[in-house]
Amino acid sequence: MDKQKSLSNIFNHFLSGSIPYNEINLLTCAINEEDIEWMMEEVKHLKDPSEYFNNPSDNTDTSGFFLFLDLISALIISMGEKGISVLKKYETVNIEHNDDLPFNPNNMYTPWVVKYVLDKRFHKELQDKFLSKNPKSPVIPKDSTSTVKNKKQLKIIDSMNNEKKVVRDTEDYWELAGESLLVCELIPNPPIANSDTVIRMTHSNLYGSCDDVELYVRIGDPKNPTQFDDLNSHVDWMKAILVEELVEINGQEVYRSELTNSSADNQEIPWHGTFEVNFFISSGNHNIEIKVLQPNEINPSGEYEAWRELSGVLSDWNIKV
Repeated sequence: MDKQKSLSNIFNHFLSGSIPYNEINLLTCAINEEDIEWMMEEVKHLKDPSEYFNNPSDNTDTSGFFLFLDLISALIISMGEKGISVLKKYETVNIEHNDDLPFNPNNMYTPWVVKYVLDKRFHKELQDKFLSKNPKSPVIPKDSTSTVKNKKQLKIIDSMNNEKKVVRDTEDYWELAGESLLVCELIPNPPIANSDTVIRMTHSNLYGSCDDVELYVRIGDPKNPTQFDDLNSHVDWMKAILVEELVEINGQEVYRSELTNSSADNQEIPWHGTFEVNFFISSGNHNIEIKVLQPNEINPSGEYEAWRELSGVLSDWNIKV
């Protein structure tokens, strides 16, 4: 796992108004106190919030920027005393001319993180904000417990929701090329204005897994929907995270990670991949747009065709919040 790339992706989600709980949980499992230095370097190099938004104004919502500072604090707090002790040295040290420090704590935002981490009054609020979202926890194979390093990771894995996430009973679905079907739902439905909404999508194929297919989501304007072949004009697409994979063996659904037959991936086995992305959606009429990208030249059925026909924007999912 590229931890720095993952943190950067989370930051971009925050700026767009979404919270990728699955990726946050995965990152929480992967980091330790040795990662604090580069994490604080990320804080050190943060610019003014207005520089991260196009045409910012007094009404621009910059809460996602400051949510990132909360996340850094929560990640360090989740490491326990080992992580907290790393920051304790910055509580009393004269920081103005100290070249021994691994990062510069004299910048605009570092003191915020130090304050949140060292003051236990903030701990529960910060951890509840990011680390207690059980329904959005990632699916981790059973044998992954062998890599668990501490009680923090065990707690995250044990708290997962074991119910299958695959989307079935909904009127919101689209037929894709290559015998694929995309079925979607909102959680909650209808969404609550300015509250966290999960957009869950299950991509199914009769012939096998579509590992290279990527799904992106944005909240669009129903009066000006994105055209099907317009893949590049918007910059606010958020990539959906794969949270579950199911395959059908002899009529029974099993998790793909539990397959015992190593050659199963080469057979024609029905596959269901479920993806999620989170948004805060304001009140009003909106258009949930889904961009489907498939870079390969061969579809799962084995037929050579213009696979780029699958790539396009689905822009007719209208909702009212």
